[in-house]
Amino acid sequence: MTGRSANDLWIGTASPGAIWHFNGTVFTKVYDLPGGREVRGLYASPQGVVFATAPGGSFTCGAACDSVGAGFSEDPITNDVRGVCGASASEAYVATYFRIDATSGNSLLRHWNGTTWATPIITSNVKEITSCTVLPGSGRVIIPGEQDFLNYRADAGSGSDYGALTGAQRWLAVSTDHVDGGAFAVGQHRRVLRRAPNGNWSNAFNPSPDAGEEFRAVVGLSPTEAWAGGDPLPNQVLARWNGVGWSFVSVTPADLSTWGMWAADPNTFFIVGSDSAGGVVLRAAR
Repeated sequence: MTGRSANDLWIGTASPGAIWHFNGTVFTKVYDLPGGREVRGLYASPQGVVFATAPGGSFTCGAACDSVGAGFSEDPITNDVRGVCGASASEAYVATYFRIDATSGNSLLRHWNGTTWATPIITSNVKEITSCTVLPGSGRVIIPGEQDFLNYRADAGSGSDYGALTGAQRWLAVSTDHVDGGAFAVGQHRRVLRRAPNGNWSNAFNPSPDAGEEFRAVVGLSPTEAWAGGDPLPNQVLARWNGVGWSFVSVTPADLSTWGMWAADPNTFFIVGSDSAGGVVLRAAR
């Protein structure tokens, strides 16, 4: 899920893969991915250029991306394509992964400069990257991996951002907040890490000993409010950060499986997922 405002939102589906646009009133399908491939990531720039990722490639739409038949063009990628993030129409990033063997691999970050794609190779041995986020106003990209978080900037290269993880686990999503430039990351064990504006990481939430229980989506609204979600458990559908700690919140539908979140502003965010009846989109507003 991505957007430019509460009335200008794009959502990707998995089976079959398609991109839908919400204009504040109705959803319209604007693009079917070739072969029905699942949408793995979406980013809409403030200028209206929309980027998407799917197995085998990334997709870019330069204009009229909210209309039926939107002109997405594909850039094929042989590595395992994951998420996409950006700061503008001339600064977008696609996270991919190249597996060397069962225990190692290289994270590859593709950079869009407004005209062409370039692929800076991030040589840190970080497995299973899934997403990325650009810290506002910094040109700095934070990329969660299995053993570490990478920090990349075009003029400075890449390096470890948080090497104090006590064990390997998959981190599945990362989000900056709308106020102070901090970030939240979520993954297996329903763990949540908080990155302070000064770059220091801390373990903010660690509720499950089971690696099969996971958060797949997180959204940061401010230093005192963030939300996370994944597969539901009884009375544990979503988790909320209040600036001091995390607690579980029940919502309707009670069997909501969360797959994506996006904040329109510090007071409005959206959740995309599914329940027993099919696809679900929720809007939360103060």
